[in-house]
Amino acid sequence: MATDAKAILSHPRQPDALQLDAVTRWFSGRGLPIWTGSIAFLICASVLSGLRLFDNDYDWINQARDTGWLTVVWEILRPIPEGWGFQYRPVQILGFKALDALAGETPWVYYGFKSVLFAGVTAAIARFALTIGLDRRAAGIAALTFALAGPGVASALWVSDIELLAELLILGALGLFWRMIANTPSDRRQEFLHRALFVLVTVVAHRTKGSAKLIPAIVLLYLVLYRRDQLRRFLPSIALIGLTIVPVLSIGSDPVPPFAPFAEDRSQGWMWKPANLETLATLTIGNIHLLKGTSGPDIAFSLGAVLTPALLWATVLSGAVLVLRRRSSLSFPGLGLITVWASLAILSYASFPSLPEGFMARYVVVALVPASLLIGCVIAGASRSLPWRIGLPLLTALLTVHAIHNWDSTRHLRDTLGQVIVAYDRSRDYLATRIEDANVLIVGFSYGYNRQVEDSNRYHRDRLALTEADLERPLHVLVRTDQDIDNLEHNTTVKDIRNAIQLPKVGHRVRVRVQPVEVFSGLTESIYDKHIYASRQSFSGILYEVTFEQERS
Repeated sequence: MATDAKAILSHPRQPDALQLDAVTRWFSGRGLPIWTGSIAFLICASVLSGLRLFDNDYDWINQARDTGWLTVVWEILRPIPEGWGFQYRPVQILGFKALDALAGETPWVYYGFKSVLFAGVTAAIARFALTIGLDRRAAGIAALTFALAGPGVASALWVSDIELLAELLILGALGLFWRMIANTPSDRRQEFLHRALFVLVTVVAHRTKGSAKLIPAIVLLYLVLYRRDQLRRFLPSIALIGLTIVPVLSIGSDPVPPFAPFAEDRSQGWMWKPANLETLATLTIGNIHLLKGTSGPDIAFSLGAVLTPALLWATVLSGAVLVLRRRSSLSFPGLGLITVWASLAILSYASFPSLPEGFMARYVVVALVPASLLIGCVIAGASRSLPWRIGLPLLTALLTVHAIHNWDSTRHLRDTLGQVIVAYDRSRDYLATRIEDANVLIVGFSYGYNRQVEDSNRYHRDRLALTEADLERPLHVLVRTDQDIDNLEHNTTVKDIRNAIQLPKVGHRVRVRVQPVEVFSGLTESIYDKHIYASRQSFSGILYEVTFEQERS
């Protein structure tokens, strides 16, 4: 023993080796949320660079401008809501007020904020995983599963979709709950403060977006299944949170929540639907291909399509290995919490709005966060018995395949909807500032645009029946096209214009002349468009001037 000690002391570690160990510990410990969040930020910011505001982004900016600061704070802290409130998101209004006060309608500020939120959720997943007892390997896999998936970026691409902030607050609320479960405060004052903070964070979360209304259900079901001894302790907090969700004062006139299976369908295509299996199946396994990942379109818009092929099959295989070996890797206390969370999140899909499939990709975020935690837990548990020289390359390969599959989905969304966003906002800005007192027919851009800007034009969509008086007025037509912007062909778009315009019946022939005025490309000067997309094919808006000449017989 003395000889061994002498040998060790005579060969001390070199300073470089000690420094390397310190760096390794930092990256795998405290630094884990930082470096995974940094990766997420770089991915999201690179994809969103150059984009402009779109659709109901302006609706939320307008609502924020029309709502006073004190009113917003009151709505956030209001004890009892007025209704079930799909659009009851006072925290979102507060966020838009702050961004508008900071930068007005400057797009990069909004997209920068969304990139920070995406990074924040990734870092919070890693931190939450460590908090509930997962090891560093599982926490890293969980965080990277989310960061490398497409739905988070899809959510960030819609400025008006504030789901990432809601998920960040959900992680915070459940993290507080877990710390309260694990460490009972020694005095009543500390216990009261912890409960009050848990209630406050939960209320702020569900008044950010409706998906956070699951928090009290997650906590209650977990306590019933795993910690009945804590039920009495948490029931008052759950009841208080319930009062901030259920419209008690108006429940007599509106007793059925819009997401109940037997409720009347008041979704209007974009709000909660009565719970149904069709929407549940769409968001759970829609367009999944068990080998290729997606069966078309290229955007993965379901949880299964996002996780297939790499991580879904790896999780199934890892789970089977753990069951056969009867390993205790899955017996850590936090497993029950994330299992309940994932299950309720998936079930909540049954009431989600039915939108075009590509637009639904962002909804996957709701279940992807807890699913990422489960995946990290299972895969890390199964790979722990492998030598590091085998386990590390294997895990790297799995995450690489996952990243490549989801990158294809992210690129397809950015190269289609992203270009439409840019082209449409550019064209509407031009119309409002350069064209006056004209009829404007918009063909192919089926999106709202409620920007607060002086605009004397009269806008029409898809088809326009002209009157005889209209023949004396300026007419411009904006047509969406998908072409090489360096080699535009106008025959198809001109034909679309002729089909969309109905001439009045007059006593003479009318000759129609169509002349292109301006092209609004969906391409930007961003690094993404120049070096990643690297093509001149683009969704664009072509603005035409239409004039009429009377030919009298």
